[in-house]
Amino acid sequence: MSGNTIASLPLRELLQPDVALALQQMLGIHTVGGFLNAWRDKTARRFIEHVFESPQQARAAAATYAAWLGGAAVASTQLPTAMRCFAGEHDGQSGAIGL
Repeated sequence: MSGNTIASLPLRELLQPDVALALQQMLGIHTVGGFLNAWRDKTARRFIEHVFESPQQARAAAATYAAWLGGAAVASTQLPTAMRCFAGEHDGQSGAIGL
């Protein structure tokens, strides 16, 4: 995913600060690409789901990021549901997603 500007986006600009900080400190995830790489690992995925307010919000973030990259980065049967849960959730603060 290197060389892709979407994959290089810092999570601190997309997520609430507490979520982005936890992902950075605990898993070393700093970018969208890093998030999607970690999402593929079952253990990391469980941790990511606990960092968000709900597992559905974590899945929505993964689905959104995968869609931004063309959808090939994450394969899950739950993605269509996650996308519906994510639709319209934005807190209006400096581009941060209300997750």
